[in-house]
Amino acid sequence: MTTGHSGDAVRIGEWLVDPSLDTISRGAETHKLEPRTMRLLMCLAESGGTVVSLDRLLTEVWSGVVVGSASVYQAVSQLRKLLGDVDPDPTYIATIPRKGYRLIASVTRCDGSKLTRRATDLPAIAPPAILATPPVPVPRRGARSLIIGGVVLIVCLGTALLLWRRFHVADLPEDFAVSIVVLPFVDMSVDKANQAFCDGLTEELSNWLAQIPTLRVVARTSAFAFRGQGEDVRKIGKALGTNRVLEGSMRRSGDRLRITVQLIDAGSGFHLWSQDFDRPMEDAINVQEDISRSVAGTMQVRLTSDSERQFAARRTTDSRAYQMFLLARHDSQLLTPESTERAIVLYRQVLSADPKFAPAYTELAYGYLNQGYFHGAPITEVAAQVEPLVDAALRLDDRLSAAYAVRGALRASQTRTTAALDDLQHAVTLNPSDMGAIAEMGRIWLFEGRPHESLASYDRAAALDPLNFTLQEQRCTVLMDLARYDEAKTACERARVLQPAASSPADRLAWVAESRGLIDEALRWNAAAVKAEPSDEFDLYWSRAGFLLSVGMADAARTVVEDGRSATKDEFADTALVRVIYREGGADA
Repeated sequence: MTTGHSGDAVRIGEWLVDPSLDTISRGAETHKLEPRTMRLLMCLAESGGTVVSLDRLLTEVWSGVVVGSASVYQAVSQLRKLLGDVDPDPTYIATIPRKGYRLIASVTRCDGSKLTRRATDLPAIAPPAILATPPVPVPRRGARSLIIGGVVLIVCLGTALLLWRRFHVADLPEDFAVSIVVLPFVDMSVDKANQAFCDGLTEELSNWLAQIPTLRVVARTSAFAFRGQGEDVRKIGKALGTNRVLEGSMRRSGDRLRITVQLIDAGSGFHLWSQDFDRPMEDAINVQEDISRSVAGTMQVRLTSDSERQFAARRTTDSRAYQMFLLARHDSQLLTPESTERAIVLYRQVLSADPKFAPAYTELAYGYLNQGYFHGAPITEVAAQVEPLVDAALRLDDRLSAAYAVRGALRASQTRTTAALDDLQHAVTLNPSDMGAIAEMGRIWLFEGRPHESLASYDRAAALDPLNFTLQEQRCTVLMDLARYDEAKTACERARVLQPAASSPADRLAWVAESRGLIDEALRWNAAAVKAEPSDEFDLYWSRAGFLLSVGMADAARTVVEDGRSATKDEFADTALVRVIYREGGADA
């Protein structure tokens, strides 16, 4: 904690703010802000309680970069969280509908004098913050799980795969020319009780292949979308933009494994290589390496010295530990609070059996990071669990890409943007197939007001995971920020095809329409979103009320809020109803 402060320090509400150090402190609590976040806070603080418009914030805080309003919405939301301003009635930053933002907390210099207002500020009487402008959609619940865990479960894919050809992602970049997808292995055991082990085997085999830097490996979400579909490999290759497909099966009998794998040319459908591995269970890890080497040899992909080193780092001498590791990999990819808890227990058992198994440290770190997300734990507590595990992994192997990726995700949560980007970029350098790290960079760039870099990251992530609907939603948000509305609409429609049961793609399509001034179309898409999730998200009703208020239909907005209040039982609904009634005017107001 900082013991002193500079002459520029000011007190905003309960917080001591030091712009020279980019810190805010309250008692024993201190946060380090990114420079742009500090500029945003000080721009509001120096405005003497008057409204600061979006245009002014874009000009002063995002000077030198071309961004849109989505960056402002996200930055203000993040700043509110840091200040603890999360109640429905704000105590620090108020949203002034269709105008901008106003700092409503008291602001004084540390010597007791008032902060001087800038000459550019125009005196104004700000109206009360009646209706908070619904934000342009940003990653909502579960988005952090995508970035940290690297997977989102896909449902309703039978129809989606048939429609996918209409929305196929552009061809892969040149450095993706040699690529492969590992389809989920099939459990051929008599009792069919080993699918979790099969899934872990598939996931870990993808990770082994990803240690070959010149080979691009399609991410798990897209690979597992074809489980049980019976699709022709040529269609799979076309849908995923990959030229090789690896499929296999596993039969377990007692302490014996029989694994059958075959490598197929996705263009012609011809089988390039196949082999049976009949081994004892304790030899499962050697099978992974044997398959990886055979695939590399068949595809004429050179194993570098770094690849050999990474292969060695993924070995463990304890066969029981490795079997638990594969089961934990399965649980961790399910991304539920319960599965995450199971994975954490298993990873800890793995490390008890083999304290030198570096991958288990990084996977346990991911588990704690996801656990913190699910339970809303303070980031300081999460960091205390994650950082020692990352340090231990890097002591064992300083080129373990996943260790840099999980540390980058942690630092992003700590708003240590520069350090986070350094770690994530290093992770991608070591493993160019790390979709999660690439997507996390896209999220950071968007928040930093650099949508061009953000879009480049999301495009690359989507090339690795083309059937991941959340990535298409993220692309939609960035494209809206760039005012490329036709492309944003296409990205949202892709997401809707891939996840027809979800409300979020339709929600984003509503915002695309609103951004173009098409309120009638926005209302139609919003209705589709509410129909998909009628009793869960009050935000969808609140957005609809905002659309109606923007065209002066306060009575209709009140009906919508009352319906949402009844359907969702959301605590914020009462406050929202008061705000809409106030806009109506009359005796009720």
